[in-house]
Amino acid sequence: MGTGLCAIRRLSEHFEIYSVPGSCTVISSKFWQGGSKPTSRQHSLEIADLSELIRGEEECGDGWGWRSIFGAVLLTVVDGVGHGVLAAEAERVFAGSKELSLAAMLSDTHNALRKTRGAAEAIAKIELDKGLLSFAGVGNITASIISPGSSRSMASHNGTLGMNTGRVQGFTCPWNKDSLLIMHSDGLATHWDLRHYPVSGVKRRV
Repeated sequence: MGTGLCAIRRLSEHFEIYSVPGSCTVISSKFWQGGSKPTSRQHSLEIADLSELIRGEEECGDGWGWRSIFGAVLLTVVDGVGHGVLAAEAERVFAGSKELSLAAMLSDTHNALRKTRGAAEAIAKIELDKGLLSFAGVGNITASIISPGSSRSMASHNGTLGMNTGRVQGFTCPWNKDSLLIMHSDGLATHWDLRHYPVSGVKRRV
């Protein structure tokens, strides 16, 4: 009747649909506040997230966030032990931390979550002008960088923020305009392979 996806497509600034028979369908639609696309952007990254509540819960136990700092883009994924309120607290700490090092930011979360069941968290910093990505994490947050013809996994340290952590060390690796960063909690199985989902012309997506 033209009142479903057809209407969404007409009203969207950007519309894409991707479907694999027997696997999944993803629909992406963008609407800009005020009805027009912003004329300037703070960075040239595309950032997207997906989170889903466990049945019976009112808050998602996973959280994420991003912010710009001194020309770099910081991104985090957090998995609160037990209920979603811990993930929300970790997001708040990330958003308000004045630390510059990733290890210090994770230490802020560790201190804020003391006397709780804790959380897992990983933070990535992308410096576009330097072509570098820095990463540090504690707990079961998985991260991978995928570039044309190559992929690299980044490991988090064992432990739980708020409960027990050892010395946290970050590391850096190259980042280019065609790189793709994927970060996720144990809500996503680790045996995924992006080659099973062919997409052409996708660049600078995070």
